Amino acid sequence: MKKTKPKSVLLPDDQLEAIFHAGRLGNFWDEHEEPYQTFGDLIFEGAAHATFSKAVEALHKKDQTIRDTVSKADFTKAVVKRLRQFYDTGQSPSFSGLWKSLSQEMLGSPLVTFEVMRQIHGVKLVQPDRILVLGPFKIYNFKSHHDLLTAKVLPNEASSFWGRPLPEYLIGVEVVARDGNRAYEVADIYFEGFERILKFLIGRSDEGIEAGVLNYRGRKRNQAYAFCGDSVGSFNGSTGPAQALPLDNPFFKRPDLVRFWDLIVKGGNELERRLMLAADWVGQSYGDRARPSSFLKAAIALETLFTPQESAIITPSILSSLSESLAMLLADLPDERLEVERQVKKLYEKRSSIAHSGSANVDPLEVHSIQAIARAAILKIFTYEELNQLQSTKELLALIKTNKYAGPSLRAASDRVRDRGRTSA
Repeated sequence: MKKTKPKSVLLPDDQLEAIFHAGRLGNFWDEHEEPYQTFGDLIFEGAAHATFSKAVEALHKKDQTIRDTVSKADFTKAVVKRLRQFYDTGQSPSFSGLWKSLSQEMLGSPLVTFEVMRQIHGVKLVQPDRILVLGPFKIYNFKSHHDLLTAKVLPNEASSFWGRPLPEYLIGVEVVARDGNRAYEVADIYFEGFERILKFLIGRSDEGIEAGVLNYRGRKRNQAYAFCGDSVGSFNGSTGPAQALPLDNPFFKRPDLVRFWDLIVKGGNELERRLMLAADWVGQSYGDRARPSSFLKAAIALETLFTPQESAIITPSILSSLSESLAMLLADLPDERLEVERQVKKLYEKRSSIAHSGSANVDPLEVHSIQAIARAAILKIFTYEELNQLQSTKELLALIKTNKYAGPSLRAASDRVRDRGRTSA
Protein backbone atom coordinates (compact mmCIF):
# COMPACT_ATOMS: atom_id res chain seq x y z
CA MET A 1 0.00 0.00 0.00
CA LYS A 2 1.44 3.33 -1.07
CA LYS A 3 1.85 5.86 1.70
CA THR A 4 0.75 9.41 1.10
CA LYS A 5 3.14 12.16 2.01
CA PRO A 6 2.00 14.45 4.80
CA LYS A 7 1.09 17.96 3.84
CA SER A 8 3.97 20.36 4.33
CA VAL A 9 3.63 22.84 7.17
CA LEU A 10 4.92 26.33 6.55
CA LEU A 11 7.46 27.58 9.04
CA PRO A 12 6.82 31.03 10.59
CA ASP A 13 9.44 32.71 8.39
CA ASP A 14 7.79 31.13 5.32
CA GLN A 15 4.40 32.46 6.43
CA LEU A 16 5.81 35.96 6.82
CA GLU A 17 7.26 35.68 3.32
CA ALA A 18 3.86 34.52 2.01
CA ILE A 19 2.24 37.59 3.56
CA PHE A 20 4.86 39.83 1.95
CA HIS A 21 4.32 38.41 -1.53
CA ALA A 22 0.51 38.51 -1.12
CA GLY A 23 0.44 42.26 -0.55
CA ARG A 24 0.68 45.04 -3.09
CA LEU A 25 1.01 48.79 -2.94
CA GLY A 26 -1.93 50.72 -4.35
CA ASN A 27 -4.47 53.45 -3.76
CA PHE A 28 -6.38 53.20 -0.49
CA TRP A 29 -9.48 54.60 -2.23
CA ASP A 30 -9.55 52.06 -5.08
CA GLU A 31 -12.75 50.11 -5.59
CA HIS A 32 -12.50 46.42 -4.69
CA GLU A 33 -14.75 43.69 -6.04
CA GLU A 34 -13.36 40.97 -3.79
CA PRO A 35 -12.76 40.70 -0.02
CA TYR A 36 -9.88 42.96 0.91
CA GLN A 37 -8.00 44.60 3.76
CA THR A 38 -5.84 47.70 3.57
CA PHE A 39 -3.11 49.16 5.75
CA GLY A 40 -2.55 52.59 4.32
CA ASP A 41 -1.43 51.95 0.73
CA LEU A 42 -0.66 48.27 1.41
CA ILE A 43 -3.50 46.15 0.04
CA PHE A 44 -4.44 42.47 0.36
CA GLU A 45 -7.24 41.58 -2.03
CA GLY A 46 -9.05 38.42 -3.13
CA ALA A 47 -6.87 35.30 -2.86
CA ALA A 48 -4.12 37.46 -1.36
CA HIS A 49 -6.52 38.50 1.40
CA ALA A 50 -7.21 34.83 2.18
CA THR A 51 -3.46 34.11 2.28
CA PHE A 52 -2.89 37.07 4.57
CA SER A 53 -5.72 36.17 6.98
CA LYS A 54 -4.75 32.49 7.21
CA ALA A 55 -1.06 33.26 7.81
CA VAL A 56 -1.73 35.92 10.46
CA GLU A 57 -4.15 33.57 12.25
CA ALA A 58 -1.57 30.77 12.31
CA LEU A 59 1.27 33.04 13.44
CA HIS A 60 -0.80 34.56 16.25
CA LYS A 61 -1.44 31.06 17.61
CA LYS A 62 2.17 29.94 17.12
CA ASP A 63 3.42 31.21 20.47
CA GLN A 64 0.97 30.65 23.34
CA THR A 65 2.34 33.56 25.36
CA ILE A 66 1.83 35.93 22.43
CA ARG A 67 -1.64 34.53 21.78
CA ASP A 68 -2.65 34.92 25.43
CA THR A 69 -1.24 38.41 26.00
CA VAL A 70 -1.24 40.24 22.64
CA SER A 71 -4.48 41.04 20.81
CA LYS A 72 -4.81 39.83 17.25
CA ALA A 73 -5.32 43.44 16.15
CA ASP A 74 -2.07 44.63 17.71
CA PHE A 75 -0.27 41.51 16.50
CA THR A 76 -1.43 42.17 12.93
CA LYS A 77 -0.26 45.77 13.11
CA ALA A 78 3.18 44.66 14.31
CA VAL A 79 3.51 42.13 11.47
CA VAL A 80 2.42 44.63 8.82
CA LYS A 81 4.68 47.36 10.23
CA ARG A 82 7.71 45.07 10.06
CA LEU A 83 6.94 43.93 6.50
CA ARG A 84 5.91 47.35 5.21
CA GLN A 85 9.50 48.58 5.22
CA PHE A 86 10.48 45.87 2.73
CA TYR A 87 8.20 47.15 -0.06
CA ASP A 88 10.16 50.35 -0.64
CA THR A 89 13.56 48.70 -1.15
CA GLY A 90 12.72 47.10 -4.48
CA GLN A 91 14.79 44.07 -3.54
CA SER A 92 13.81 40.63 -2.29
CA PRO A 93 14.37 40.76 1.47
CA SER A 94 15.71 37.92 3.60
CA PHE A 95 13.11 36.38 5.89
CA SER A 96 15.48 34.07 7.75
CA GLY A 97 15.16 34.72 11.50
CA LEU A 98 12.44 37.35 11.00
CA TRP A 99 9.86 35.51 13.13
CA LYS A 100 12.32 35.14 16.01
CA SER A 101 13.11 38.83 15.90
CA LEU A 102 9.46 39.84 15.63
CA SER A 103 8.26 37.56 18.42
CA GLN A 104 11.05 38.69 20.74
CA GLU A 105 10.05 42.29 20.08
CA MET A 106 6.43 41.55 21.03
CA LEU A 107 7.39 39.58 24.13
CA GLY A 108 9.64 42.45 25.13
CA SER A 109 6.59 44.57 25.84
CA PRO A 110 5.80 44.48 29.58
CA LEU A 111 2.92 42.49 31.04
CA VAL A 112 0.37 44.80 32.64
CA THR A 113 -2.52 44.02 35.00
CA PHE A 114 -5.77 45.61 33.82
CA GLU A 115 -9.02 45.71 35.76
CA VAL A 116 -11.61 45.57 33.00
CA MET A 117 -15.15 46.63 33.86
CA ARG A 118 -18.48 46.44 32.07
CA GLN A 119 -22.03 47.21 33.08
CA ILE A 120 -23.93 44.26 34.48
CA HIS A 121 -27.69 44.40 33.99
CA GLY A 122 -30.67 42.82 35.71
CA VAL A 123 -29.04 42.53 39.15
CA LYS A 124 -29.26 44.24 42.48
CA LEU A 125 -27.29 44.10 45.71
CA VAL A 126 -29.25 43.84 48.94
CA GLN A 127 -26.24 45.49 50.57
CA PRO A 128 -25.12 47.92 47.84
CA ASP A 129 -22.49 49.57 50.03
CA ARG A 130 -20.41 46.35 49.95
CA ILE A 131 -18.40 45.24 46.95
CA LEU A 132 -19.60 41.74 46.06
CA VAL A 133 -16.71 39.36 45.41
CA LEU A 134 -17.46 36.17 43.47
CA GLY A 135 -14.13 34.48 42.87
CA PRO A 136 -12.10 36.78 40.59
CA PHE A 137 -15.14 38.96 39.81
CA LYS A 138 -16.13 42.13 41.69
CA ILE A 139 -19.56 43.75 41.43
CA TYR A 140 -19.85 47.44 42.27
CA ASN A 141 -22.90 49.59 42.89
CA PHE A 142 -21.91 52.75 41.03
CA LYS A 143 -23.68 55.12 43.38
CA SER A 144 -22.30 53.54 46.55
CA HIS A 145 -18.76 53.21 45.18
CA HIS A 146 -18.68 56.40 43.15
CA ASP A 147 -15.63 57.85 44.89
CA LEU A 148 -13.66 54.59 44.61
CA LEU A 149 -14.49 54.20 40.93
CA THR A 150 -13.94 57.84 40.04
CA ALA A 151 -10.51 57.73 41.68
CA LYS A 152 -9.45 55.32 38.92
CA VAL A 153 -10.08 58.00 36.27
CA LEU A 154 -7.97 61.01 35.37
CA PRO A 155 -9.50 64.13 37.02
CA ASN A 156 -10.08 65.94 33.72
CA GLU A 157 -11.95 62.91 32.30
CA ALA A 158 -14.12 62.08 35.31
CA SER A 159 -17.16 64.05 34.15
CA SER A 160 -17.47 62.29 30.77
CA PHE A 161 -15.71 58.96 31.30
CA TRP A 162 -18.70 56.87 32.44
CA GLY A 163 -21.12 58.10 29.80
CA ARG A 164 -24.83 58.83 30.16
CA PRO A 165 -26.93 57.52 31.68
CA LEU A 166 -24.59 56.53 34.47
CA PRO A 167 -24.27 52.77 35.08
CA GLU A 168 -26.09 51.28 38.06
CA TYR A 169 -23.88 48.23 38.55
CA LEU A 170 -20.43 47.33 37.20
CA ILE A 171 -18.64 44.00 37.10
CA GLY A 172 -14.85 43.92 37.02
CA VAL A 173 -12.17 41.28 36.54
CA GLU A 174 -8.39 41.50 36.45
CA VAL A 175 -6.57 40.47 33.27
CA VAL A 176 -2.83 40.29 32.59
CA ALA A 177 -1.99 41.35 29.03
CA ARG A 178 0.48 43.35 26.94
CA ASP A 179 -2.08 45.69 25.41
CA GLY A 180 -5.50 47.04 26.25
CA ASN A 181 -7.20 45.40 23.28
CA ARG A 182 -6.17 41.94 24.46
CA ALA A 183 -7.32 42.83 27.99
CA TYR A 184 -10.79 43.60 26.61
CA GLU A 185 -10.83 40.37 24.57
CA VAL A 186 -9.88 38.15 27.51
CA ALA A 187 -12.19 39.96 29.93
CA ASP A 188 -15.12 39.52 27.54
CA ILE A 189 -14.42 35.77 27.41
CA TYR A 190 -14.60 35.74 31.22
CA PHE A 191 -17.75 37.88 31.27
CA GLU A 192 -19.52 35.58 28.83
CA GLY A 193 -18.49 32.62 30.98
CA PHE A 194 -19.86 34.47 34.02
CA GLU A 195 -23.20 34.99 32.24
CA ARG A 196 -23.59 31.35 31.31
CA ILE A 197 -22.56 30.00 34.72
CA LEU A 198 -24.95 32.47 36.32
CA LYS A 199 -27.78 31.19 34.10
CA PHE A 200 -26.79 27.64 35.05
CA LEU A 201 -26.90 28.43 38.78
CA ILE A 202 -30.19 30.32 38.50
CA GLY A 203 -31.65 27.25 36.80
CA ARG A 204 -34.60 29.04 35.20
CA SER A 205 -35.50 29.53 31.57
CA ASP A 206 -38.52 31.76 32.10
CA GLU A 207 -38.34 35.47 31.48
CA GLY A 208 -38.95 36.51 35.08
CA ILE A 209 -35.24 36.88 35.85
CA GLU A 210 -32.42 37.70 33.50
CA ALA A 211 -28.95 38.99 34.30
CA GLY A 212 -26.13 39.60 31.89
CA VAL A 213 -23.14 41.63 30.78
CA LEU A 214 -22.73 41.25 27.02
CA ASN A 215 -25.86 39.37 26.01
CA TYR A 216 -28.56 40.96 28.17
CA ARG A 217 -31.81 41.28 26.24
CA GLY A 218 -33.71 43.30 28.82
CA ARG A 219 -37.37 44.10 29.19
CA LYS A 220 -39.27 45.44 26.20
CA ARG A 221 -42.81 46.21 25.17
CA ASN A 222 -44.49 44.04 22.58
CA GLN A 223 -47.25 45.72 20.63
CA ALA A 224 -49.44 44.15 17.95
CA TYR A 225 -52.11 45.63 15.70
CA ALA A 226 -54.93 44.05 13.70
CA PHE A 227 -57.08 45.60 10.97
CA CYS A 228 -60.19 44.10 9.36
CA GLY A 229 -62.30 46.51 7.38
CA ASP A 230 -63.63 49.12 9.78
CA SER A 231 -62.53 47.09 12.80
CA VAL A 232 -59.21 47.72 14.43
CA GLY A 233 -57.55 46.21 17.46
CA SER A 234 -54.30 46.36 19.33
CA PHE A 235 -52.39 44.41 21.94
CA ASN A 236 -49.93 45.74 24.47
CA GLY A 237 -47.68 43.52 26.55
CA SER A 238 -44.17 43.23 27.93
CA THR A 239 -41.52 40.54 27.83
CA GLY A 240 -38.25 40.24 29.64
CA PRO A 241 -37.15 40.31 33.26
CA ALA A 242 -39.66 41.72 35.71
CA GLN A 243 -37.38 41.63 38.73
CA ALA A 244 -33.69 42.15 39.43
CA LEU A 245 -31.56 39.23 40.56
CA PRO A 246 -30.24 39.64 44.14
CA LEU A 247 -26.69 38.68 43.23
CA ASP A 248 -25.38 38.87 46.79
CA ASN A 249 -27.79 36.14 47.87
CA PRO A 250 -25.87 33.60 50.00
CA PHE A 251 -26.55 30.91 47.38
CA PHE A 252 -24.11 32.45 44.90
CA LYS A 253 -21.41 32.63 47.59
CA ARG A 254 -21.83 29.09 48.93
CA PRO A 255 -18.42 27.58 49.76
CA ASP A 256 -19.13 24.48 47.67
CA LEU A 257 -20.10 26.59 44.65
CA VAL A 258 -17.58 29.42 44.84
CA ARG A 259 -15.09 27.43 42.75
CA PHE A 260 -17.40 27.90 39.78
CA TRP A 261 -16.40 31.55 39.62
CA ASP A 262 -12.68 30.77 40.03
CA LEU A 263 -12.68 28.11 37.31
CA ILE A 264 -14.07 30.55 34.74
CA VAL A 265 -10.68 32.25 34.85
CA LYS A 266 -8.28 29.63 36.22
CA GLY A 267 -9.25 26.43 34.40
CA GLY A 268 -8.66 23.24 36.40
CA ASN A 269 -8.10 19.51 36.00
CA GLU A 270 -9.76 17.46 33.26
CA LEU A 271 -12.89 16.69 35.29
CA GLU A 272 -13.31 20.31 36.40
CA ARG A 273 -12.92 21.51 32.81
CA ARG A 274 -15.63 19.11 31.68
CA LEU A 275 -17.90 20.17 34.53
CA MET A 276 -17.46 23.82 33.56
CA LEU A 277 -18.06 23.04 29.90
CA ALA A 278 -21.21 21.09 30.79
CA ALA A 279 -22.43 23.93 33.04
CA ASP A 280 -21.71 26.36 30.20
CA TRP A 281 -23.90 24.30 27.85
CA VAL A 282 -26.72 24.24 30.40
CA GLY A 283 -26.38 28.00 30.80
CA GLN A 284 -26.68 28.38 27.03
CA SER A 285 -29.71 26.09 27.13
CA TYR A 286 -31.47 28.28 29.70
CA GLY A 287 -30.73 31.35 27.61
CA ASP A 288 -32.00 29.88 24.33
CA ARG A 289 -35.66 30.62 23.59
CA ALA A 290 -35.88 28.13 20.70
CA ARG A 291 -36.99 24.88 22.35
CA PRO A 292 -35.27 22.40 19.96
CA SER A 293 -31.82 23.99 20.27
CA SER A 294 -32.34 24.59 24.00
CA PHE A 295 -33.09 20.87 24.40
CA LEU A 296 -30.02 19.83 22.39
CA LYS A 297 -27.71 22.09 24.39
CA ALA A 298 -28.81 20.46 27.65
CA ALA A 299 -28.25 17.03 26.06
CA ILE A 300 -24.75 18.09 24.98
CA ALA A 301 -24.04 18.99 28.61
CA LEU A 302 -24.84 15.41 29.66
CA GLU A 303 -22.73 13.95 26.87
CA THR A 304 -19.83 16.19 27.84
CA LEU A 305 -19.77 14.47 31.23
CA PHE A 306 -20.71 10.91 30.45
CA THR A 307 -19.35 10.17 26.97
CA PRO A 308 -15.59 10.80 27.24
CA GLN A 309 -14.96 9.09 23.89
CA GLU A 310 -16.58 12.13 22.22
CA SER A 311 -18.50 9.88 19.84
CA ALA A 312 -20.58 11.81 17.35
CA ILE A 313 -23.33 9.15 17.42
CA ILE A 314 -25.22 8.16 20.55
CA THR A 315 -25.30 4.38 20.18
CA PRO A 316 -27.59 2.15 22.31
CA SER A 317 -24.60 1.09 24.45
CA ILE A 318 -23.56 4.70 25.06
CA LEU A 319 -27.15 5.67 25.92
CA SER A 320 -27.37 2.71 28.29
CA SER A 321 -24.15 3.74 30.04
CA LEU A 322 -25.23 7.40 30.21
CA SER A 323 -28.70 6.64 31.61
CA GLU A 324 -27.36 4.15 34.16
CA SER A 325 -24.68 6.62 35.31
CA LEU A 326 -27.31 9.32 35.80
CA ALA A 327 -29.56 6.88 37.66
CA MET A 328 -26.73 5.97 40.05
CA LEU A 329 -25.76 9.61 40.50
CA LEU A 330 -29.18 11.20 41.04
CA ALA A 331 -31.18 8.56 42.92
CA ASP A 332 -30.61 6.38 45.99
CA LEU A 333 -33.35 3.76 45.90
CA PRO A 334 -33.71 1.06 43.21
CA ASP A 335 -37.17 2.19 42.10
CA GLU A 336 -36.00 5.79 41.85
CA ARG A 337 -32.97 4.77 39.79
CA LEU A 338 -35.11 2.78 37.40
CA GLU A 339 -37.34 5.83 36.93
CA VAL A 340 -34.38 8.13 36.21
CA GLU A 341 -33.01 5.61 33.70
CA ARG A 342 -36.41 5.34 31.98
CA GLN A 343 -36.84 9.11 31.87
CA VAL A 344 -33.36 9.72 30.38
CA LYS A 345 -33.92 7.11 27.66
CA LYS A 346 -37.29 8.68 26.84
CA LEU A 347 -35.70 12.13 26.58
CA TYR A 348 -33.03 10.74 24.28
CA GLU A 349 -35.71 9.50 21.91
CA LYS A 350 -36.65 13.17 21.59
CA ARG A 351 -32.99 14.14 21.14
CA SER A 352 -32.74 11.68 18.25
CA SER A 353 -35.87 13.04 16.56
CA ILE A 354 -34.50 16.61 16.80
CA ALA A 355 -30.95 15.84 15.70
CA HIS A 356 -31.65 13.29 12.98
CA SER A 357 -35.18 14.01 11.77
CA GLY A 358 -35.25 17.76 12.21
CA SER A 359 -38.26 17.62 14.52
CA ALA A 360 -39.23 20.99 15.98
CA ASN A 361 -42.05 19.55 18.08
CA VAL A 362 -40.58 19.86 21.55
CA ASP A 363 -42.76 20.18 24.63
CA PRO A 364 -41.63 22.79 27.20
CA LEU A 365 -41.79 20.09 29.87
CA GLU A 366 -39.27 17.99 27.92
CA VAL A 367 -36.87 20.93 27.80
CA HIS A 368 -37.35 21.60 31.50
CA SER A 369 -36.79 17.93 32.34
CA ILE A 370 -33.49 17.52 30.51
CA GLN A 371 -32.26 20.88 31.82
CA ALA A 372 -33.11 19.87 35.39
CA ILE A 373 -31.38 16.48 35.03
CA ALA A 374 -28.24 18.03 33.55
CA ARG A 375 -28.09 20.79 36.15
CA ALA A 376 -28.66 18.35 39.04
CA ALA A 377 -25.95 15.99 37.75
CA ILE A 378 -23.37 18.78 37.44
CA LEU A 379 -24.16 20.18 40.89
CA LYS A 380 -24.09 16.68 42.43
CA ILE A 381 -20.63 15.99 41.02
CA PHE A 382 -19.33 19.50 41.63
CA THR A 383 -20.33 19.53 45.30
CA TYR A 384 -19.22 15.94 45.94
CA GLU A 385 -17.01 15.99 49.04
CA GLU A 386 -14.33 13.79 47.50
CA LEU A 387 -14.17 15.75 44.23
CA ASN A 388 -10.64 16.93 44.99
CA GLN A 389 -9.51 13.31 44.76
CA LEU A 390 -11.07 12.91 41.30
CA GLN A 391 -9.00 14.32 38.46
CA SER A 392 -10.71 13.02 35.34
CA THR A 393 -13.99 11.89 33.82
CA LYS A 394 -12.52 8.39 33.62
CA GLU A 395 -12.12 8.33 37.43
CA LEU A 396 -15.66 9.64 37.90
CA LEU A 397 -17.19 6.96 35.68
CA ALA A 398 -15.08 4.29 37.41
CA LEU A 399 -16.42 5.45 40.80
CA ILE A 400 -20.01 5.31 39.54
CA LYS A 401 -19.43 1.83 38.12
CA THR A 402 -17.90 0.63 41.41
CA ASN A 403 -20.94 1.86 43.33
CA LYS A 404 -23.21 0.26 40.76
CA TYR A 405 -21.76 -3.18 41.53
CA ALA A 406 -21.47 -2.61 45.27
CA GLY A 407 -24.89 -4.13 46.04
CA PRO A 408 -25.45 -7.67 47.32
CA SER A 409 -25.46 -10.67 44.98
CA LEU A 410 -28.75 -11.88 43.53
CA ARG A 411 -28.70 -14.89 45.87
CA ALA A 412 -28.09 -12.71 48.94
CA ALA A 413 -30.80 -10.30 47.83
CA SER A 414 -33.32 -13.13 47.30
CA ASP A 415 -32.44 -14.62 50.69
CA ARG A 416 -33.17 -11.27 52.32
CA VAL A 417 -36.55 -11.07 50.60
CA ARG A 418 -37.38 -14.64 51.69
CA ASP A 419 -36.28 -13.98 55.29
CA ARG A 420 -38.31 -10.78 55.36
CA GLY A 421 -41.35 -12.75 54.22
CA ARG A 422 -40.89 -15.36 56.93
CA THR A 423 -40.56 -12.65 59.59
CA SER A 424 -43.73 -10.92 58.52
CA ALA A 425 -45.57 -14.25 58.48
